[in-house]
Amino acid sequence: MSYVNFGCFELNDFCLIKGFDANDINLDKHIIFNDCLLYYGNLQTAFNNNSLLCFKGELYEVDLFKDSLNIDVSLFNFAELLLMYINKYGIDSINDLYGFFSFVYINNDGVYLGRDHIGIKSAYYYNNGQKVIVASKKGEILKRLDNIVVDKDGLCELFGMGPSNSLGKTLYKGVFEVGIGSYLKITDKLEEITYFKLKDYEFNDNFDEAKEKLKDLLNKAIRRMIPNDKYASLLSGGLDSTIITLMAQKYNDKLESFSINYEDNDKDFVANSFETSSDAMNIKYVVNPNELKHNELLITNNQVIDNLKRAVLLRDAPGMTTIDSSLIYLLEGIKKKGFSKVFSGECSDELICGYRWSYAKGELNSFPWIRGTTVKQRLINKSIKLDLDKYVKGEYISFINKINANDEDKLIYQLNINYFMQNLLKRASEIADGLDICMLVPFADKDFVKYLYNVVFNYKYFDKTEKYILREAYRDILPDEIYKRKKSPYPKSQSKKLANSLILKLQEALKGESILTELIDRDELNKIIEAKEFDFPWYGQLLRKNELIAYLYQIHLWGQEYKIQLDLK
Repeated sequence: MSYVNFGCFELNDFCLIKGFDANDINLDKHIIFNDCLLYYGNLQTAFNNNSLLCFKGELYEVDLFKDSLNIDVSLFNFAELLLMYINKYGIDSINDLYGFFSFVYINNDGVYLGRDHIGIKSAYYYNNGQKVIVASKKGEILKRLDNIVVDKDGLCELFGMGPSNSLGKTLYKGVFEVGIGSYLKITDKLEEITYFKLKDYEFNDNFDEAKEKLKDLLNKAIRRMIPNDKYASLLSGGLDSTIITLMAQKYNDKLESFSINYEDNDKDFVANSFETSSDAMNIKYVVNPNELKHNELLITNNQVIDNLKRAVLLRDAPGMTTIDSSLIYLLEGIKKKGFSKVFSGECSDELICGYRWSYAKGELNSFPWIRGTTVKQRLINKSIKLDLDKYVKGEYISFINKINANDEDKLIYQLNINYFMQNLLKRASEIADGLDICMLVPFADKDFVKYLYNVVFNYKYFDKTEKYILREAYRDILPDEIYKRKKSPYPKSQSKKLANSLILKLQEALKGESILTELIDRDELNKIIEAKEFDFPWYGQLLRKNELIAYLYQIHLWGQEYKIQLDLK
């Protein structure tokens, strides 16, 4: 069996193969159980005579196990606790859990591959009719395939949905993802079962009651995750990261905050409708009055470019380009200072009307964060017959028909959680996991998400103010400048030198052997490179012309590193 060289990252992942032969056994840490071979690396495992479980992630509120199993929880790891709990109460009891996790569980009834309620951790599987492979990371599956194949649907994912993905799909033929709040049951067939769903109910809380309930739920989520020893937070000087940082500091002051800045950014930064102000000027409003120990890390243009390859290897796919590069640099800097757990303000915008599309009434007819299908369609080699717009709209229509949301606000909420938020969570989790960092995301707490689903729209967006209820809930701890600050996304570089370097890198790649020569129309690419007016966000709020060039360069790197075989039939 051939293997692909994915670099030298030490990843803590599990991979289980059902239907294996002796050639598959090439690692020390493995267990053969029934007709399955489980690779588990450094992850927690638990087994008895009739069942086995391998666990990745963290669990909170472990008194649940103490009370229900009548045991001393300090004597057991998460895998052992979960195995005992599922054996007693059944697989659907994972709905009771608090935490972020993926796991594989085997008993006499079959194999189960599950992930947490909101999808902070991922779970993937491959099925060719003879062999089933399940894993916590795409790469664990890919390196066990003889050939890594991308067909036309995969290219539509890459150029149409990318860098996010359709529900259950990946770029790779035969490789799929388990849905959020779901588990895959494998017997003589494969069946995906959803254990966690958002439910409609009549919302009767007035604004003050809702504000206090929201605050209580978020504070509980933060407290659940607070480590006993030192830890870090990502602080951008925005509303979400400020709230998380200040509340976490209140519960445990062994905290240092971190932010990222870019070479040349102070010189070249230009505010726009999405990036309204630079983070550096706002962070001081949080740090100074609260006596925070803050660290600003500066990434050079060369480091941004060098990390593009590392990002592809960590994520097993092209991703959010320079944003991923800087996140790698930021988390590595945090780790070098001895921190292994990091709080993030991710997910607030998707839940509390932080994006313009959350309050643009009546304008929704497809995914509002995907705007670049026309440009990317022109980029694709004319001999490859793809219809990106049809593919993307087909996924959108399929989803809205499936969920049947009873109002537009809840439709956007569901779209955000299942698509845009998943891309951001995956970015953070895949990079953090690869660097052996634990990313803590209180806004993705299941109770917080459930409650906000039914909170009335005018509480979230009032008087043209995004995240109004969150601002009001924490107004007593927020500096006035942060309370009033408009939403600004994760920082990216606006360096002109970086923009030129990215173009040179892509042009250099196209001179040699590259998957792009088969995929891209060079004339159309040159038009984009030369077009000064091309400056709209083709995905989300951040990915513009520079990031499109970087995305194409990542596709080149991805084709090289993973030896991609195209199936264009």
